[in-house]
Amino acid sequence: IEIGSVSYPTKDLSDIGKEIVASLDFVTIRMQENKKKYSALLAARQVFVDVIKREVIQSKGGLLLD
Repeated sequence: IEIGSVSYPTKDLSDIGKEIVASLDFVTIRMQENKKKYSALLAARQVFVDVIKREVIQSKGGLLLD
């Protein structure tokens, strides 16, 4: 396992320590997955905001600048 920039062997850990390392790995992976999902959702949200802005401008008879 790495803590900071230092690697430590897990072979000498107790069974509980090994379970904790496995849980830490699981949580870390899920956090990375959720970060990617969040980025995708944020990009999609921005597209929707841009589209609705254009729709509002058009409905008000404003000029559409492309």
